[in-house]
Amino acid sequence: MQHWFKIVLVLVLFFSSVRLFASNIEISLGVWSVSKNMTGDQSIAGKLREIEIIARQDKAKAAEMCASLKNSLEDSEIYMDDDEYLPLVLDSMGLYYAAYKDSGDKKVLGEAQRLLEEYSKKAEGKAYSAYKYLYHRIRAYYFNRRDYKKMINAQKDMILYDPTDYGQILTLMDYIRDYPDEIGDLDKFVKEFKERGGILDPEFDLTLLLASKKSNSEKIKGACRWLEKQSGLAPEIIIRALPRITKFVSIKDKEALEDYYYALTDLALRQSSTEDRLTVFAAALNERQKLVTVAPELLPPKM
Repeated sequence: MQHWFKIVLVLVLFFSSVRLFASNIEISLGVWSVSKNMTGDQSIAGKLREIEIIARQDKAKAAEMCASLKNSLEDSEIYMDDDEYLPLVLDSMGLYYAAYKDSGDKKVLGEAQRLLEEYSKKAEGKAYSAYKYLYHRIRAYYFNRRDYKKMINAQKDMILYDPTDYGQILTLMDYIRDYPDEIGDLDKFVKEFKERGGILDPEFDLTLLLASKKSNSEKIKGACRWLEKQSGLAPEIIIRALPRITKFVSIKDKEALEDYYYALTDLALRQSSTEDRLTVFAAALNERQKLVTVAPELLPPKM
């Protein structure tokens, strides 16, 4: 039994930290690894490897090398093996290195905005990772300035550029949770998101419910219906959802408290005994115990 508990605990911790990022560009320890995606031109690949080596020690020098390589290109219409547009990659990578020590520099903001405009037609409909990283620079700038509203606007713009990047949707969900007063007009965003082919999956749908203008009681009731309908969702999704729902529970609302308590009980009972579903079972009981801890006199005994 103790062995199974350890397995469940490890899996819960793993799934709760999962984030999916749609990107063709690997960044490790602050270095863009792009030379491996340039097998069609070994000369350029070699120069990209030089930039990677320098970037490990001197980001400012690496930024200069990115600009120099871009300016030396005899043909501007060069694409990498993953279909990323090389001049855009070099500009975005160079700005990343230039901003490495101070992402709050206003020059970085201005350059990111300029590059977004310069490459807008080239990047349209392509979901270029290098283009999305320009939004990262804008987002980081406003985060450092604690202007969370503009930070979230940059996040929305990035998602509207590529509505299929679920990692960025997850980040927006975190922002909605952490900065509820700064999220702006979600209805307008969702409308445009759908128009651009975005899909409101169950997790995003729940996030929008919890961010709505409904009362906390209505949010809990809606969340209980969501749990009943989505009890078979991927474990990591349910595990992320439960603490977000619990946040809206109040001991002053006995009806909603009891509804959520029984919804968690039902969720746990619906899980099979397979290893992945045991993580949901454990997470549901963990959230239910939180309710018992804060309102022991209002809730029935544990099953």
